[in-house]
Amino acid sequence: MENGFKLYNFKLYNVDNLKLRRFRDVFGAEWRNDCREGRSLEKERKIEVVEGNLKAVLIGTITCADLSAAFAIVREHGLAVFGTTSGKLLRELGRIAPEYPVRNRTKFLARFYFCAPTCALPHVAVAAGWLAGFWTEVPEEASLAVVKESFQKVFGLPWEKVVVGRERERLFRFWEGYVAVAAIKSHPGVTVARIREENPEVQVLELLLG
Repeated sequence: MENGFKLYNFKLYNVDNLKLRRFRDVFGAEWRNDCREGRSLEKERKIEVVEGNLKAVLIGTITCADLSAAFAIVREHGLAVFGTTSGKLLRELGRIAPEYPVRNRTKFLARFYFCAPTCALPHVAVAAGWLAGFWTEVPEEASLAVVKESFQKVFGLPWEKVVVGRERERLFRFWEGYVAVAAIKSHPGVTVARIREENPEVQVLELLLG
């Protein structure tokens, strides 16, 4: 509004808050809220990361139940881990920047977006988090006990404490990799198309988790 006054050479001395509120009610101007602030912060972070070593963005498609469980796990342990059959994609990330060890992958894979088609429009990123690492050297044909032991060596936390998915014990045999995510936050309004548009030089990889 202030810029509008300046554009037409009006001098602004004071703003009546009540009239400003009525103006917003009539013309639908946005209120300051978490979504707007989140978008502003994301834009700042994105600029900061892209100028660093960002080489790819991961998009995970999951159910609403798994996303809710991930929020709870992150609050309790600081880390949620998803199993995926897309081990090939994760190994591809290793070839993108082999100079970074697994535990430091956040240097070039800074953001992880969640798509939950069961509770939002398709290809809408309803949450975002920091990628905290991934594991692709999963033993083939191994028992769950062996997988759990190896998992804790990689991520430093027990498998059953942080792995998301109601059918994880049944599905673990099919998973070719695990993705760990930290600091998950609600992130409405961001679409996969928008992420691709705003990061044309960054590879966007989509995985089906759980």
